[in-house]
Amino acid sequence: MVESATDPPASPRPRLTRKAESADSSKAFVKRIVVLGDTHYYHLAVAPWRLAGKRFFGQANLYFNRRRHFDRSLLAEVVAHAVSVEPDLLVLTGDLTTTALAGEFDDVLEILAPLTSDTETIVVPGNHDRYTFMSSLTSTFERRLGSLSTSCFPHWRAITDRWSVLALDSAVPRFVTSRGLIDQPQLEMAKGLVRSLDDRSGLIIVCHYPFIVPPGIHWRSSHRLAKATDLEEMVRQVADSTAQCLYLHGHIHQPWWWQPSHDGLRNLTMINAGSPSRKDHQYPVGQGFWQIDLPEQPSDPFALIHHVPAMSNGGWTWTANQVC
Repeated sequence: MVESATDPPASPRPRLTRKAESADSSKAFVKRIVVLGDTHYYHLAVAPWRLAGKRFFGQANLYFNRRRHFDRSLLAEVVAHAVSVEPDLLVLTGDLTTTALAGEFDDVLEILAPLTSDTETIVVPGNHDRYTFMSSLTSTFERRLGSLSTSCFPHWRAITDRWSVLALDSAVPRFVTSRGLIDQPQLEMAKGLVRSLDDRSGLIIVCHYPFIVPPGIHWRSSHRLAKATDLEEMVRQVADSTAQCLYLHGHIHQPWWWQPSHDGLRNLTMINAGSPSRKDHQYPVGQGFWQIDLPEQPSDPFALIHHVPAMSNGGWTWTANQVC
């Protein structure tokens, strides 16, 4: 995991009790957020008439490669553990599916139901949720998510007196690449929304794509956000004018948190959700999820905990690593 140069060693942390963390009520944690990344639920068997265009290549990649790295069976345990931390808000950073099939949406939503049914939820689409031009034209993401989907983007939501969420839609279908795009009208509306913020405010931006990544991270140009500098300019203004800005994203299947040292980004923390279903040598049973405990005053530190699963004697165990 990429961490900033001044990070303290990660250590297990017991369950927080909101409104009781400090004798000073101004430093109480008032909102708990669970951030869940790219689930990439998939179907191996697909009707031939649904394999037109890019989906044919996506399903071929799934069959010969991707399915060896993404394990659907991990998701139910992840959801159960996320429920146990009692979040006030669930943030889904996109790529719920692999090729935007209606059945993929239906199945992953059923798995997520124990969490979404009783938890306020914000979800943004990923490029795999609008994988084909037809799935975009027929609004498969919006129709299948139903009430979980916002009616339009940018989506603005106040979650406390001082904290707000700005959700952006960066998912567009492409014939070949996996590049994202936030169109100009959406970005201009977002700029108008953030103008109301001041140095007592905190903002959480949710977008599937990052606009920058930490040094040393390999990021192919074909997978990047187009016109990323336009979004970066807005985020710079927000980070400079607010007490704190958190940018939550997915897309790159490697969880990290990072506080850029660029001028104008001094109050910004980038948090990559990673993928709870992706297995590798560092995360043999998935990359888990993030827990964020927000302070009542955005100028106070927040708590960031990475919940990482493991298997021990045939059973599930979880480690909660507090990184800041």
